Order: sequence, then C-alpha cells, then structure tokens
Amino acid sequence: MKKTTLFLVLPILFLVCYPSFCQKSLVPGYIVLINGDTAHGQIKHNQWDRNPREIAFMENGAKEIVSYGPAQLRSFSVAGEFYESATVDVDTSEFRVEKLSYDPAPQYKRSLVFLQSFFLGEKRLLYLKDKNNKEHFFIGTDHYEPLEHKVYLQMAESISGQSQIAQHNLTYKRQLLEYLGDCPEIKTRVEKCRYEARPLTDLFSFYYKCVNKAATHSSRGNHVSAETGIVAGATASTLAFEGNKYQYYYFTEADYTPSVNPALGLYMTADLVKSIR
Repeated sequence: MKKTTLFLVLPILFLVCYPSFCQKSLVPGYIVLINGDTAHGQIKHNQWDRNPREIAFMENGAKEIVSYGPAQLRSFSVAGEFYESATVDVDTSEFRVEKLSYDPAPQYKRSLVFLQSFFLGEKRLLYLKDKNNKEHFFIGTDHYEPLEHKVYLQMAESISGQSQIAQHNLTYKRQLLEYLGDCPEIKTRVEKCRYEARPLTDLFSFYYKCVNKAATHSSRGNHVSAETGIVAGATASTLAFEGNKYQYYYFTEADYTPSVNPALGLYMTADLVKSIR
C-alpha cells in the first residue's frame, strides 16, 4: 500500500501591524535653529544607515511634525547621536571596482549636509555616508577638511604583459599625523589605520587617552534595528491512500474531510545598522 499525504499551505491572508509595532519611533531629541534657538521635542528616528537629508521633528506641546534640512538647522541630537549642518567638500569619485578611474585625485563637490559627530572636542572626527553608500570622514574645528582617500587603477607590468591593479591614495594618513601630532605615540597607530569607521574612532579614542584629555562628545558601536508585527493565515491538508482497493478498501474508499486550521504568529526582522556609539 502506498500512502500519499498532501499538505497545502495557503497564501498569507493578511498582514497586521499594530501602530506600536510599525510606526517609526518618535524619539526624544532637540534641534538648534539657524538663529541659535533650541527646541526640544521628538524626532522621527529611523535607525539611519545613511546620514539623513532631512529630519521630521515635533516640538513639545505641538501637534504637527515639521521637516528640517541642513539649511534650516545648526545641529540636532537624537538617541545619543549628534549631527551638525556643514558645507563640506564631498568626494564624488566612483568607488565601485568596475567603475574605478586612473585618476588618484578625488573629485570634490561642495555640499550642504548633516554630518554625524563621532568625536567633538579639541580634535573632531565627523562622518558622512552619502546616498550612494560611500563613506566620508572629516576633521577640523571651525572648518571641516575631508580626509583624503581614493581607490584608483594603475597599469603594471606582469609576466603576461600589462595589467590593471588597484592603488590607494592614502593622503588621509599624512593629514591625521599633522592633526593628532601632539600625541608622540600616534605615528604607528596612524600607519596601520584603515579608512573605515571603527579604526578611525579607535584612533581618536587612543589619541584622547594619549594626551590625557576628554572629548566633549564621542559615539561608537553598533545597534540593531528591529521591526515586529503579526502574521495571520491558514493551512489546509487532505489525506489520500493509494493501493489495492480490494485489499485496503477501508483506507482507499474512505472519505477524508479536508482539514483547515487558522495560523497566527509574530515576526521580527532585524538589521545590524552601523552607529558608532
């Protein structure tokens, strides 16, 4: 006798998200307007993977959410993160391998953006992740200077002839040596420092310990962005037997009623988002 069981999972009937689950969080924060006034309230914090181009803010006691861009604010702070408006030179050079050029010089474009402050104090480190997911780092006090780094192509001789190899413009290391030079032990650290958020924040953390000073603000680490909700649906199953109908008629000729059962569950999606904390 051959037994065949068929399970049919019906499509999801509906997806329910309660407001407490799905609404993007309004988190306590403050903004500093261009005229220097500070307003406290709540900021819609979407666990940004890239620097926001504008923010949504609701002042305490107000009923409406107002959007602000870097042209309307000096700075804002939310969830332990501090952002300030700045006009800086942003490198627009291609960084994807298939589109690299032979030019080692960055192609800068003057842009007004929100920069995230990784370190504030006598020595500052600021961060921008642009709309193309390219990372940029800046140093300075009143005027922010981009840390210069670029990957480019260069022709090199090989056994089979000429070939393309990737090279790095590492000017940022010279800039860091000049900027953090009052720490006598910084040189070896800078030489090993990669153009990435974690190595650079580690470098600045070491610097402040080296000179025995404290930053007025520092942020580093990772956090998890999670979204939860309720999923509802149903499952249906039928049962049938195949075989000798004379020998196993009590199985093969029986009438089996299909079974339909509701299904309910919770879901959670989580993304590890970079946020130096």
